[in-house]
Amino acid sequence: MGSSESFIYWSFTSIYAQDIEAMIGASKIITHAKSVLQQKKRLLDMISAHDYVKKLPEYYNSSIGEHVRHSTQHYQKLITDDVATYDQRIRHNDIETNHGSAKKAIGHIESYIDDISPNEMSKPLTVEFMADSTGTSYQIESTVARELSFVAHHAVHHLSIMSLMMRDMGYETDASIGLANSTQKDKNEKNDEM
Repeated sequence: MGSSESFIYWSFTSIYAQDIEAMIGASKIITHAKSVLQQKKRLLDMISAHDYVKKLPEYYNSSIGEHVRHSTQHYQKLITDDVATYDQRIRHNDIETNHGSAKKAIGHIESYIDDISPNEMSKPLTVEFMADSTGTSYQIESTVARELSFVAHHAVHHLSIMSLMMRDMGYETDASIGLANSTQKDKNEKNDEM
């Protein structure tokens, strides 16, 4: 094999390896994002329509519906906005007040995630955050993969709060719902040491 043939071979192999790495990374992100959505659906399947909108004073007078809406809209902002503006969300909408609408929105998000390709995952995306309560904002550049990871990670904390709220209302929720992967890993390692 001559030097130019060798260069072409190694260049092709390198590009192929990068593609494989991108597919594996995308698969892990998709699995994580969908796992979080499945946890949310499990809670929605359990809760009554009345309890979904019930305000709990010990949780800053919030409802399960508000937490579902908040964390679901983060996913939606990623999917629908040219600039993902997580802080500009519509409050008091159907997702917040009707758990059937919330399930439908989650199904739409799952369909989007099912159809996303590794190439789309690496697509650049601008994200906007509010810097203070006066509305001053800033933008940063990111990727769909990074932001899908963020919205899933963010939703875990809301799942944890929702699970606690539901337990306080008398529901028996699975202890794994809303448990951060790092916390579960730590618990597993401690159990292995015993």
